[in-house]
Amino acid sequence: MAKSSVDIFALLQFLDEREMGIYEDFSEDADVLADLQKNIGWLIPQWMSASTNDSDHRKLVSTVNQANLVWNKTYGKHELQTKLMASCGLGRSVRHKFYKASPSMQGLTPMTELLKLHYPDISTEQVILWCNINNENDLQEMAEQCGYQQKEFNTLKEAHRKLLQS
Repeated sequence: MAKSSVDIFALLQFLDEREMGIYEDFSEDADVLADLQKNIGWLIPQWMSASTNDSDHRKLVSTVNQANLVWNKTYGKHELQTKLMASCGLGRSVRHKFYKASPSMQGLTPMTELLKLHYPDISTEQVILWCNINNENDLQEMAEQCGYQQKEFNTLKEAHRKLLQS
C-alpha cells in the first residue's frame, strides 16, 4: 500500500478546530489534494466520529450523525465534504480513535469483486449503496454479463442479502 501524502493527524486537528479553509490549503499540492479527495468519503469520517474520551466521543458521534443526513448528496463534492467534516469539529483538539469496520459486513468481498469488474474505482460505501438500490434481478443480470455461473451467483445472492441485513 502506498504511503499517504496527507498527515491524517494534522488534518484531523484542522477539522477539530472547524477550519473551513482546509480544502483550499491542501489543494496547493496535487498529491496531497488527491489523497484528501480519496480519503474524505470514508476514512476521514471514520476518524472524525471517534475519540478516546467518552464525552468527546458522544459529541462527535452526534455531530457526524447529523452530517450523515446529507452525506450521500455530497458524493464527489470533496470540498463540500471536507467543510461538512470541519463543521463536525468540537472547536478544539480531540484525541481520535479509529474503529475498524464491523465483521458484520459479511458479503462485502464477493460483491466488491463483482462490482469492480464494472466500476474499477468503486468504494466500500458505493458497494453498500449499490446493494441497497439494486435487487437480486439486477445482481443476476450483472453477474451473467460478467460470466458468473449459477453456483457463483448463489454465493453473490447470499452476500447481497447479508449486506442488506447489516
